[in-house]
Amino acid sequence: TQLSPSVSFQDGFMPSATNFIVRGLGSYAFTGGIQPSVGVIVDGVPLARAGEFIIDLADVQRIEVLRGPQGTLFGRNSTGGAINVVRNGPTDEFEASVDFSFTDDDEISTRVMISGALSDSVRGRLVGLISNRDGHIENLGPGGGDLGGIDQTALLAKLEFDIGDKGSVLLSADYSDRE
Repeated sequence: TQLSPSVSFQDGFMPSATNFIVRGLGSYAFTGGIQPSVGVIVDGVPLARAGEFIIDLADVQRIEVLRGPQGTLFGRNSTGGAINVVRNGPTDEFEASVDFSFTDDDEISTRVMISGALSDSVRGRLVGLISNRDGHIENLGPGGGDLGGIDQTALLAKLEFDIGDKGSVLLSADYSDRE
């Protein structure tokens, strides 16, 4: 809200009930047949549902907020605008980092990144995330188990191949498991 006050995010009761709102335009119906009014694009790939975005993006280069209809660039699910997330790509120089955090509400998060040249014409980047938070809502009903916790594992891999002076090819793969 500090950088882009016309954008708000509604975190729903489940991932499919999340919603971005740009300049007051957004979808408030969360059934399976309703498409979002604000498109979410990650690395050039439009996501069908905002709930696919609800992962801890561990390697973001920038986030662009595009106001107004963006159907020409990003398709029909962007009549209210678009949120374009651009993640870091492979680098020529070797880079590596490890981030570890923990909180007083029993959340532990670890992020690992490694990037660099694999040969003269191939570069790669691998990012991993493991996050765990104990539930904070006591479940007194049958079945037990506290609610509100997160158990998440995510991986991002990118390979970039130079194809001569004319350009390069970038292959990207994502994996995320969140409970």
